[in-house]
Amino acid sequence: MGDAIDDIGGIGVGDATAADEECLSSGLEAVVTARGLDELQDRYFDWVSGHVPSFAYGVYLYDQRTGRPRASAVRGLSRFYARRYERFGRAVDPVLRGAMAARRAWDDSPVKPADGWREAPIVQGLFRHYDMAHVMCAPLISGGEVVGTINFARNEGEPAFGDGDRRRATTAARRPGA
Repeated sequence: MGDAIDDIGGIGVGDATAADEECLSSGLEAVVTARGLDELQDRYFDWVSGHVPSFAYGVYLYDQRTGRPRASAVRGLSRFYARRYERFGRAVDPVLRGAMAARRAWDDSPVKPADGWREAPIVQGLFRHYDMAHVMCAPLISGGEVVGTINFARNEGEPAFGDGDRRRATTAARRPGA
């Protein structure tokens, strides 16, 4: 793309993307040097909250044979919610489907306009009970394969996810060289 298209408000979009990737990469170094699963989860959630502010976060790792989650961690929502999502939400979640199809971060905004999203079956049946007004999911990709997802939720008092949030979530979900 030409510089005129890449330049927004005097800041080069390519420069912003490179700065995001550098910041994300340095944060990932702190995550991957954790001495155990609990420390890894804590470091990841602390780190990601500074880059994609949300009231709730989740990480799911998939079983490569079945494609179903084999491990998960959630912060900001209860385990009860996580079990309800697995039982009633995963199979009908349009944000998850969009993220998997696009192989990048996907949020509720392309699914339906804000008023329509609030009336979507998954929102009415599950998300609204947990004050989840906006959700975003990014597939974790390693070696060209989807190995899990990272997930984010914002409540009614928080802004909808934007281009920067989607870019940072997509970058955070990619292993270098993937």
